[in-house]
Amino acid sequence: MTISPMLNTEREIIGLSEIFRDIRERKKIEMEKDKLLKAIDHSIDGIIIGDEKDRYIYLNEAYEKIYGYTGEELIGETWRKLIDSELIAATELELDRTIHNKNVGILSGEFPGVSKDGLPILLDVRSTGLWDESGNYQGHICIVRDITERKRAEEKLLLFRNLIEQSNDAIFVNDHETGRILDVNDKGCSNLGYTREELLNMKVSYFEVNLTDDLSWKEHIKQLRTKGNLILEGQHRRKDGTTFPVEVNISFIVLGKNSYMVAVVRDITERKRIDEQIIQSLKEKEILLREIHHRVKNNMQIVSSLLGLQSGYIKEQKYIEMFRDSQNRINSMSLIHEKLYFSKDLAKIEFNEYISDLANSLFHLQGVKVGTIELSLNIENVSLGIDQGIPCGLIINELITNSLKYAFPDGRKGEIKVSLCLNDENMVELVVGDNGVGIPDDIDFRKTESLGLRLVTILAEDQLHGEINLDRSRGTEFKIKFKGVK
Repeated sequence: MTISPMLNTEREIIGLSEIFRDIRERKKIEMEKDKLLKAIDHSIDGIIIGDEKDRYIYLNEAYEKIYGYTGEELIGETWRKLIDSELIAATELELDRTIHNKNVGILSGEFPGVSKDGLPILLDVRSTGLWDESGNYQGHICIVRDITERKRAEEKLLLFRNLIEQSNDAIFVNDHETGRILDVNDKGCSNLGYTREELLNMKVSYFEVNLTDDLSWKEHIKQLRTKGNLILEGQHRRKDGTTFPVEVNISFIVLGKNSYMVAVVRDITERKRIDEQIIQSLKEKEILLREIHHRVKNNMQIVSSLLGLQSGYIKEQKYIEMFRDSQNRINSMSLIHEKLYFSKDLAKIEFNEYISDLANSLFHLQGVKVGTIELSLNIENVSLGIDQGIPCGLIINELITNSLKYAFPDGRKGEIKVSLCLNDENMVELVVGDNGVGIPDDIDFRKTESLGLRLVTILAEDQLHGEINLDRSRGTEFKIKFKGVK
């Protein structure tokens, strides 16, 4: 409503003039404008309005957050403040081609920017030029969205996808509830002979021989949930019906509200073939080694028998003893090969059984009467290789033989002890001793003319690379230490 005074010629008020105008439409427009401005202010996208010189005359809060500036810092400025200086010239050309050009009037695309703290950002830009009725440029409206993080995520996803596609292993992403395939790489397709389209929405049980139904799959997932990761071997069935062995490394992954079985599958056909060849080769070598040990043992027994036959033609007792000692030495080595022939591990000998058999054999060969000399064995379960077993056996043979010959003269009773153990430092300790008359103090066992004791020293120090010591305090006790096998 507009009220105006009515004047006469003397300019006196003679009445009032009232004009009424219906402004309902204008009010409606103003209300819509207020709503629009509120929507713009609360938009998650940055929105600005620029004048004819592209200076900012309005910007919303989202725009401030994208660049890190306040409205007061940007009003009156142009877009040149927000990009790298090296890009200004190229951007001006692009604006002249688009929003400054009435025939185009629109700019859209992805453009780089620089935040207030100097960090680069990437923006999705949509801008429209504003023109008056005379065709004069009046400014523009621009909507921008910060897509920096999205682009980084897309680049990482693209890199991850490329890595997956270039993998030599098949990779499957499955729905954990049903086993349905959600994604698969090219290797998975080529291994099974299906296209990607054929495999998508197919269940794992369709080609995994060991997962025959949904119940098997659920049990499989139950184990996976408990352990978090499983490495299994299975059999995959190709499209043509043939099967091949696989090793499957499965992980349970939760992303947001969704759960997935991510399986890395490796075709192990070649590995299985090589494993079978190795197993077969090892079996053949084991048979060969056992046969070698058996033949060596037989040949040694032949040599021992020949020595026995030859000694039958000898009259002098000292030479008969020399032949018998040689037979005993051969028998101690032959027994090693016999034990290896029957051993589960051809590389090692369980020495507790060997020493018992060797010692009892020597007692028998020397004709020891029951109740005169006792044999005491304290043998731990020590394993020795053949390189240590033979010299160790010969040492035991010589020392027990010496004790039986010289420690108990004139039917004297006594005891021979043999112990073998392995300490915490992986040192083997062999002790052979007796409580007989002992070796006289004036005899150096390293320099004696006795072949047996000289042989013991050589075997202990040169063959076993150990040390040997003699204790005469309680008869005779030899202690040998050497490094055990790993």
